Amino acid sequence: MNPDILKKNQMFNKKHGTELMIQILALSFVLFGIFYTYTVFHDEPLEEIVEKPLKMKSLSSVNNSSEQDVKEEDVKERYKNYWTVYGTKGDFTAGTSGTLFALAGFLFLLLSFKKQREANDVQLESFKYEKIEGRFFELIRLHRDNVSELSFTYYFRLPVSKDKIPTNDIEKDTIAHRKIFQVVKQQYTEVANELALLFEEAVKAEIYESEYLKLLNNNPTIKKREINLKELARADILYLIVFFGVGQDGQETILGITNAKYKTLFIKKVLAFAALKPKVQSDYYIQWETIMLMSNSRQKLNAILDCWSNPKSQKPRDITLSWAKRKGEQFKMFYPNNFEKYYGGHQFRLGHYFRHLYQTVSFINNQTELLGTEQKQYIRHLRGQLSTDEQIIFFLNSLSQLGRIWELEDTKSGNAVDVKKRMITDYELIKNIPNNNVIADLKLSTFYPNINYEGFNAGQ
Repeated sequence: MNPDILKKNQMFNKKHGTELMIQILALSFVLFGIFYTYTVFHDEPLEEIVEKPLKMKSLSSVNNSSEQDVKEEDVKERYKNYWTVYGTKGDFTAGTSGTLFALAGFLFLLLSFKKQREANDVQLESFKYEKIEGRFFELIRLHRDNVSELSFTYYFRLPVSKDKIPTNDIEKDTIAHRKIFQVVKQQYTEVANELALLFEEAVKAEIYESEYLKLLNNNPTIKKREINLKELARADILYLIVFFGVGQDGQETILGITNAKYKTLFIKKVLAFAALKPKVQSDYYIQWETIMLMSNSRQKLNAILDCWSNPKSQKPRDITLSWAKRKGEQFKMFYPNNFEKYYGGHQFRLGHYFRHLYQTVSFINNQTELLGTEQKQYIRHLRGQLSTDEQIIFFLNSLSQLGRIWELEDTKSGNAVDVKKRMITDYELIKNIPNNNVIADLKLSTFYPNINYEGFNAGQ
């Protein structure tokens, strides 16, 4: 049985067991008082009690009085004896049975006060539930508003024939609402393919700072789930690139977030290569896409560097590419504007979206008045608002420095997140993603194995 339901049943049985005992005790006092009163008044026939002294007196005075005098005196004695006997018994039973009745009344009064207090508690609890529900559904409304405000204008080129090489014709389109998550997913897939070789050839010691690597190795959650730290770093860095972009501000932000976690040199190399991709409107975009059709990752890298190398330039870009087997060579980009990159970032679109989502789930998770089943029921309503693409991007966010607080890591301390605050697994926030191999060779079951996914079995 569910522990929350079992605890609630135990409390219910204890409370109502006490009430039943009080009721039985009070009724016992009442019944005993009635029985006692009845016994006192009927322990000797009334006629004997009243007539006996009267007969004795009549025998002694029958010779001294007339018959009429005896009858009048007889009536007076009858009334006198009746009230004397019953008055005495009434006084006696009033002191005994009356006390029992008063005690029973007190118990019933106590029980009524208890019931009134419980009614007030129920009303107060009902008010709390209404307050929680009101706040929660207001947060859901704000979530919908956040989604409805999402908008993104982008450029694209249609591919020509079977070669998938884009045409010179530039198309422009504006998407809104949940469709933006499709674009973010596409960009993540693209940057994962473009930077694959950098991560394949690097080892953990070249990616991680030693102290941070030690913290992750000792993280109970990561250790128990046997998460590949190199794969985790790749998902983290790639998501940060898509989220913040590789413009000047974006690169500075990423370097600040990853400071003391990843090797600065490695991050700069990755960002430098990601920044080489021209925007769709660039005259060099077709050349970039042509290079991307190569099957060999090393050939892609060398071809891109050959295109960007410009030793005759008076202002070469100051980046050393020792990591690309071109030591000491400098290059500059196709386009001079340092801010016009293909990966422009989505922070200003999605930043408040994820902050509000975390606030909503945390609000329910922190409501100690709710049972675990009730909390899950509320979050189920929220999860129903998330499309599959939203859940996929949310999954990627949870692997990055921005979202590990959901479950994997307290990014401020580097320690594991408290068991009671591992909200992705507890509330199964990504259970509607249909495939285990979700994106860029990332498996959901590797990072969140304890979720009952709808589309597959995580244990397989």
